[in-house]
This record gives sequence, C-alpha cells and structure tokens, in this order.
Amino acid sequence: METIPKCHFQIRKKQFDGMFDIPRLYLSACSNSVQLVPLHLIIMSILFHHYKELKECISEVERIEDKVNDNSKEKRVVDEKEEQEKTQEREGSH
Repeated sequence: METIPKCHFQIRKKQFDGMFDIPRLYLSACSNSVQLVPLHLIIMSILFHHYKELKECISEVERIEDKVNDNSKEKRVVDEKEEQEKTQEREGSH
C-alpha cells in the first residue's frame, strides 16, 4: 500500500519539476518586470507558457473545425447531386 502514494508522489514531483523548468525559457524576458520577486517571475513565466499553448490549441481546433465544415459542405453537395440525378431518373421514366 505504501508504494502507490510513493509512486504518485514521484509522478507529481516530476510534473511539478517540469513546471519549474518552463520559466527558464522566459526568465530573462521577465527579469525587467517591476517587482523582482522570484516567485512572481516564475508564476508569470508559467502563465505565459500556458497562454501560448492554449493559443496553439485554439488555432488547431479552428483548423479542425474548418476542415470538418469543408467536408460536410462537400458531402451536402454530393448528396444534392445524387438527389437531383434520382429525381431526373424518376421524371425520365414517367
């Protein structure tokens, strides 16, 4: 039973350490901020990184939506053409 919490702790520690690796990317850019409290810089860096990831996710979702909408439009056009052909066949046979 003790291995589960220990394992869980190790996973969480890796995730936490990963979050603190992110600020290294932006720390120099944040060093000119007004309040030079290291924790503020770290939090702002993490927030900025997450903001960038969210923007990328949003653009990816929009790209997928556009692709899905284009496919559904194409399907509707094909369905309409098939319906017209069936109607013409019915009218021609009468």
